[in-house]
Amino acid sequence: MALMLWVHLTTEKNYENKFSAEIEYAGLHEGFYVDNIEPPAAEITIIGTGKQLALLELARNPKIRIDLSSIREAGTYRYDITLLEIYNIDPYEYASIDFPSGDHCSVSIKRKI
Repeated sequence: MALMLWVHLTTEKNYENKFSAEIEYAGLHEGFYVDNIEPPAAEITIIGTGKQLALLELARNPKIRIDLSSIREAGTYRYDITLLEIYNIDPYEYASIDFPSGDHCSVSIKRKI
């Protein structure tokens, strides 16, 4: 019983953990393809309870999905990532989420031949 109480109390405290969130895309119009996304993953620092961070580690590593539906021409674009693009977790459940290595990526779009 004491061990269960200790685990419960320990995992209620806030901790910080870093995750590498793969950057995926959606909404690209036919006739185009993504040649490169740089970086391919964004580093995310999340502060949350021990229970929240353990669940992220075990089941739902955060992922980022960017919307490319506004792109109409081939080229290289800078995309600013926001918390809303983290799609398989609710970022507002956590004490803090930060992008320590930058909150943007570069997307290279090419036209299909």
